[in-house]
Amino acid sequence: MYVDDRDWNRYNRQLCERGRILTLFLRKEDLEFKEELRRMNKKKEGRKYKYPNTIIQAGLSIKCLFHLGYRQLQNLMEDICLFLRFPIPNFRTFWWRIDVMERQELKFDLPKGKKIEIAVDSTGLKLANDGEYRTTKYGKRKVWAKMHANINIETNEAVNIIITKDNIGDSKKFKPLIDPLKSHVLSVRADKGYDTVNNFRYCQENNIQAIIPVKINASPKRKGARQTAVREQFCITPTHERLNLFDTLTRRIYKQKVWKKIVKYGFRWFVEGFYSRFKRIFGEYVFSRKWKNIKKEIVAKVNILNLFATMR
Repeated sequence: MYVDDRDWNRYNRQLCERGRILTLFLRKEDLEFKEELRRMNKKKEGRKYKYPNTIIQAGLSIKCLFHLGYRQLQNLMEDICLFLRFPIPNFRTFWWRIDVMERQELKFDLPKGKKIEIAVDSTGLKLANDGEYRTTKYGKRKVWAKMHANINIETNEAVNIIITKDNIGDSKKFKPLIDPLKSHVLSVRADKGYDTVNNFRYCQENNIQAIIPVKINASPKRKGARQTAVREQFCITPTHERLNLFDTLTRRIYKQKVWKKIVKYGFRWFVEGFYSRFKRIFGEYVFSRKWKNIKKEIVAKVNILNLFATMR
């Protein structure tokens, strides 16, 4: 029986806090613009920077959140920064600074002295929002940017993302996604697309519990980390091991369902919920055209979602 245990008062406060533009993107510790400009212009050759990176990054975040053009962004930032008493760049400067700006780092919180459980998956983002009519009418091939993400199932934050072209398989990015955080990860949940010998071996070598369903026709005969997973999912108990090879397809599906309940595989849907929030807020497409700017845009959007997730 489903029990609604959500703290609705806290949830309402979170939604209200999202409207505080200055609090979201221009925190008090970031408002020392003169000091930031001094650091940026130190040893810089040529014309000095007039606007700090904080203003440019805040503009990019607001543009992503409200689906604004560069000209609309200019006027909105002018209204916001009347309170800051700081000049705002025009739309051409916004575009140029975003184009030459280095990619932002992903912002998230890791609990101290505690390992996290993560969920892994990928999703596609349209590089051109042409609509289905033009795609069907003129036979245009859909082109996607693929976002691979690790989601902390306790805080709903993305703790690592990788952006690739649409021809890159999910399983190839499993190790690069987890590698920077492997000492902080207790378990990882992923779908059958990540069922490979290398992925199971990698998790075993780094003491990470791999909660990945194997294919229904997988054989338990060989040795290794993946074969151990096959026995766990289709045998349930050691006494059933000899009967495993003779199980029907229906019996194997049933055993795997039992295993999923035992290991709480359903928590993998946290990553699906993350992608759902991402696309409902920002849409299923990107507005940038250069590949380097596409990466900056996606990271900025994920940082906004992480900020929303940590609001109290």
